[in-house]
Amino acid sequence: MGVTFEAERSDGEVVALKAMSLRNMKGWKELDLFEREARVLKSLNHPGIPAYIDYFQVDTKDDRIFYIAQRAAKGKSLEDLITGGWRVSEEKVKDIAIEVLSVLQYLGDLRPPVIHRDIKPENIILDKETGDVKVVDFGAVQDVASSTLIGSTVVGTYGYMAPEQFQNRATLQTDLYGLGGTMLYMLSGRPPSYFPQRRLKVVFRDLVTMSPELANVIDRLLEPAPEDRFQSAGQVIQALQEESRESYLVSPGLSNNSARYVQQTSAVRRPAGAQVELKRSSNMLEVAIPAHGLTQETAESGAFTVAWNAFVAVWTRSAMAGGGPVFAAFSLPFWFVGLRLAKRTLFSTAVAIKLEFDGPNFSIEWSIGTMWKHKVVGETKNLRSIDVVEEKVQDPDQGYSKRLATSLVLYEGSNKHEFGSGLQPEELEWLLAEIKSHLQLPS
Repeated sequence: MGVTFEAERSDGEVVALKAMSLRNMKGWKELDLFEREARVLKSLNHPGIPAYIDYFQVDTKDDRIFYIAQRAAKGKSLEDLITGGWRVSEEKVKDIAIEVLSVLQYLGDLRPPVIHRDIKPENIILDKETGDVKVVDFGAVQDVASSTLIGSTVVGTYGYMAPEQFQNRATLQTDLYGLGGTMLYMLSGRPPSYFPQRRLKVVFRDLVTMSPELANVIDRLLEPAPEDRFQSAGQVIQALQEESRESYLVSPGLSNNSARYVQQTSAVRRPAGAQVELKRSSNMLEVAIPAHGLTQETAESGAFTVAWNAFVAVWTRSAMAGGGPVFAAFSLPFWFVGLRLAKRTLFSTAVAIKLEFDGPNFSIEWSIGTMWKHKVVGETKNLRSIDVVEEKVQDPDQGYSKRLATSLVLYEGSNKHEFGSGLQPEELEWLLAEIKSHLQLPS
């Protein structure tokens, strides 16, 4: 809202003037947002935000013009740079993102926290000579204390707006969504709205070339639900910096396979008490997941499974007696849940799993002693990705739901191979990292 242009003060300093005409306003809400921007800018002090100078108005014969004056940000917007043909490396994308995140972290640490609500390439200025990054245009800014008030205005830019903004809501995770879209734009030259969506999720992995690790970060930034994104700018900074540290120095005398092996064995640490046995060489990885047997956890899970299915059985029988097959059919979804619970309990209690990734081939074998075996074999080149299966659970101590890893799933073309049920979340994350590192797969 408003028009921004450069002006020169009497002392020769170049400033950015944002002007809004009272006569051309479409409603008083525009003036409210303009004045809010001035108030917020006056209170901010961060090297990544152009310094506030003044807010004033000038009356003319038939109009009143409101102005916000800031120090001019040197450089060009990411929008202008990309459309002008500038191409950027992954490392530069991460560097720019971390600079923006430092601003978002500062805004989030204020009390009350401040939400920009319009993070996009046009509002990020880069000075290519110095590398300085500035976040501009706080016209959509809002503090968290007022972000849920009825009557707030839907602001932002389509493609970079988080889904919750369409419901007049904004959280600290809202700006992270805009940053994810901006990073995708820098790498592809296309706005997020260009890409297909699946259940409100931007689908880009098969359309943009980038490392799986960076794709994982952007993927999480672009989660439709705020609770599924990174929860703070600091978490994203840590993720990007950890990714950069995973570039290992290897002696020039090592072969490619040996170099890859050094990277594999250095990437992650085995969690204390891990039950999984892992063997590897330069081109082979073998994973053995033992059956857990009867433990307190599997006993509790088994008891719940029995109770669940017993209840559904009684309910179905009563439905058959009182209302016939049609009424009993309503129990089918509960039977599906019960069968899944029974399968998970059986697998975690009695089933041992062995995975082998040996050069061009792989195999997965499930077994219950010598009584039963099931084996899947295939070609490694057909493995697309591996991911964690998560479930939302209620944390009684914290009073909110959280996501916990429950198993892993390996994607082979259109086939899915699930394993690892019953392992602790930390062990699943470690195993995920080991397999990804060996196969160099995206998650």
